[in-house]
Amino acid sequence: MTIANGWRFCGNRQSMDKLHQAARRRSPRHAFLLTGAPSMGKRTLALRFAQSLLCKRPIDGDPCFECGSCRRVLRESHADVSNFSMDRQTAQGSNAVSLTIETARSISSDAPLRPLNGDWRFVIVDDAELLLPDAQEALLKTIEEPPPFMVLLLLASDLDSILPTIRSRCELLELGATPNPEIASFLDAQGTDSRLAEAAASLTSGAPGWAIRASNDPMLIEESMSIVEQAAAWIDSSDFERIATAFSLSDIMPKQRTETMSIIEATAGLWRDSVLVRSGNSDRIILRAHSDLTARLAGSHDISELLGALSAVWTCLDDLRINVRPRLALESMVLTWPRMPTSN
Repeated sequence: MTIANGWRFCGNRQSMDKLHQAARRRSPRHAFLLTGAPSMGKRTLALRFAQSLLCKRPIDGDPCFECGSCRRVLRESHADVSNFSMDRQTAQGSNAVSLTIETARSISSDAPLRPLNGDWRFVIVDDAELLLPDAQEALLKTIEEPPPFMVLLLLASDLDSILPTIRSRCELLELGATPNPEIASFLDAQGTDSRLAEAAASLTSGAPGWAIRASNDPMLIEESMSIVEQAAAWIDSSDFERIATAFSLSDIMPKQRTETMSIIEATAGLWRDSVLVRSGNSDRIILRAHSDLTARLAGSHDISELLGALSAVWTCLDDLRINVRPRLALESMVLTWPRMPTSN
């Protein structure tokens, strides 16, 4: 398995290869939909594709990373690459919590502009899952009748939020979790200290983007380790203590939403690891520092109970995102968790 590659991209080799082949042939499709959880590499992959086709000195489909074109793509200052996202919409003065129809119209109005420095014009839309239905409808004509030089890249964390009419007209690339050893090897190949690379990979839940950021900011690793410790202690407690912790987290959530959500997400990682151990896939666990806990869970409960606990965490996260009362969502979640085995 090749970790380092000409695109300097980690994981999801099949998706990368599809875009690499299109770049090497210099015959891209007009629309792509890249989906996957945050930090899986959607944006990096889109930028690599743009770099490869706009590079002044490409090598068999690989960007040189040194020419002015490659550098401008990364700086988001290339004349032939238009970038759209929630951050950009907010910076323009919008208070909307979704990508609006005005943003969709801006995307469509940019699409016909002829490239100034190359053969293609790229339109990259991050946070595409936040496009309202009417905004997606406004994009349909551009996708159905694209200019021959336009390449549209929609990046979405939630595939189900994209209308079927949009999905059917795009080439779909689904990015999943990358194995920890592959992330660690990639970081090591980029010159990261091996111990730091291993620590970053072990906490990343298969997301190379987070691991790359953490390798440049060890404080992220310390914070993540603390969050996982809290999640492990929460699971490894009595029924009463679990409820007490749920109520405590619900009380602080209005002021510490991000940290609270991270702790809940970490419990999902631990329950997921226990499912993997129970199903004979211990080599695929992510939070290895807590393998003793996940082994105890796997050894004491049926896989249906473990899957039920994992499903309860996902339901809780979904409920909190749509503003269900935190105490209700967290209490319901922990009441579904199977009890910890009693000590002999």
